Amino acid sequence: MSKILSDIGSREFDGSAGVRKFTVEDPTMSDDDFDNPSGRLKRHRQAETQQRTPSIADYTQDEIIEARRRKMDEMNRISEPARQRIEVLIGIGRATKNVEIASENESVIFSIRTLKGREIKKLMRYVGSLSSTESNITTAEASIAARDIILAWSIYAIDGVNFDLFLNISNQANEDEKLSDKLVFIENLDESVIAHLYSEYGVLTKNNASRFSVKDEADAKEVSESIHKSGEGARS
Repeated sequence: MSKILSDIGSREFDGSAGVRKFTVEDPTMSDDDFDNPSGRLKRHRQAETQQRTPSIADYTQDEIIEARRRKMDEMNRISEPARQRIEVLIGIGRATKNVEIASENESVIFSIRTLKGREIKKLMRYVGSLSSTESNITTAEASIAARDIILAWSIYAIDGVNFDLFLNISNQANEDEKLSDKLVFIENLDESVIAHLYSEYGVLTKNNASRFSVKDEADAKEVSESIHKSGEGARS
């Protein structure tokens, strides 16, 4: 029997009871880990495998290509508001007009519009190709060819029906094939009709261009004020 004495009291202990022990198991270790080095090594490798970040070697070539394609799609994706804004910007400046062609018995409405920059560029390329491939073509013939192709691009509807649908052009046709079919239609019209449509196209283009030109001092002042206000808005 052991006895402890102090100023605040005394206490006797039975030494035969022994010292109480507490055991806490390590859940990450097994009995084999303490006695078997290969068991500890196996545990260590398993932990490394679970924590290791996958490398490119872990994927097949097809998986890598697909992952890169998805990444590029995400980078190049245009949001819906941005797409709508682009469509508005592309349409800015394009003017349209309905031209009535009347005869004694009936009338037909041709809907025409001004051309886009890419259409003008293709027109110049087309006329240039005529000069290079047909050395005997005259200036007048080249001018007529340019006129016809302008009308083929300018006409977008006849009697309210889309030009492609009116000519029954296949949706699978490419742009060159569609243009070829439209040119055949234009060339088969009466020359007076072609001339009138082209004259109306010229008036439409001229009037449309005048909308964006500075005509007098008042217009210049208005443009200057608009630019100034736009700059203030951008800085705010």
